[in-house]
Amino acid sequence: EIMKSIVGAFEMKNRGAWLLKSVSSAEVDETWDLSVLFRGNSIASSCLDTFMRTVGRQVLDATLRPILRELYKSNKSYELDPTRVPKGTDMKKNLSAFIETLNWIWESIRTTADKIPITMRRVLAHLRAQVSIKWPNDSNSKYISVTSFLFLRFFCPALMSPQSFDLVDEM
Repeated sequence: EIMKSIVGAFEMKNRGAWLLKSVSSAEVDETWDLSVLFRGNSIASSCLDTFMRTVGRQVLDATLRPILRELYKSNKSYELDPTRVPKGTDMKKNLSAFIETLNWIWESIRTTADKIPITMRRVLAHLRAQVSIKWPNDSNSKYISVTSFLFLRFFCPALMSPQSFDLVDEM
């Protein structure tokens, strides 16, 4: 709640990007191992999560809401753990449905990339630049930092807990 207030106040003054660039720079500076960057529950992580939930709301609405609505209406099974399905379940059918849905989600994310707000793009570009400076010998660092943030802290949590992102009305 505190982060919502802080980020909201900065956003109201059109200073949200400045705040996020500042805290993400500090996080990058203090992190010695790229693999743990933004993995904890730091102030920077909380600020960025709150910012992305707020500013990126339209992205989630465009990419995930329609898919989640269809999935909730569907009676397909996506369970891949054989110990959790009734005996005789066609696991190939479940796997096929799962892969089809993953492709649908990926395609939705890919084709709505232009809906990512400019403020969010600027923050992610800044993050990429800071990581590239900090780890210049790691050619993948600039990609890992942005994609891990977009997926591990934005899209995946929204898929795993759509009700907490107001993407579904009921579970």
